[in-house]
Amino acid sequence: MLSRDGRQDSLERASYTLYEDLGRPVEVGELAGVTANTLSERVDSVRSGGLSFFFGGAVRYGVIRTYYTECLLTSLPVAIQELTLRNRVAANTYAEQLSPGQGADDDYAFASHYGYDIAGNVSQLIQEFVELVYLAQRLKSWNKPTI
Repeated sequence: MLSRDGRQDSLERASYTLYEDLGRPVEVGELAGVTANTLSERVDSVRSGGLSFFFGGAVRYGVIRTYYTECLLTSLPVAIQELTLRNRVAANTYAEQLSPGQGADDDYAFASHYGYDIAGNVSQLIQEFVELVYLAQRLKSWNKPTI
């Protein structure tokens, strides 16, 4: 899905949303270099050539990715990685800017990782701040209080 508003018109940007097969959003952001003339060309390019043509070497801004069912943090203890996810949101990542060729999977600034209890409630939240790795403050966690 591709759309644009008055602010984006003057910046030559457009908002986009990518969906997975189940209809859930997997990426949202702003695509640079989109003018009134190129807007329809980008939409047509998805039909003919896929997403690589859609992005067409453009810079993406404010990229938020959503991951389902699997934990992204492989460095965590196995007990945390195997929390009850069952097709739920496993993580969200945010990148301020992605250059052409950069993937949102690796180049993010912030992330939220979720774990769920058997009833489907969030039982654990891990906030990841990539830039704080040098201060040994990269990960902050919250666990649901037990009653």
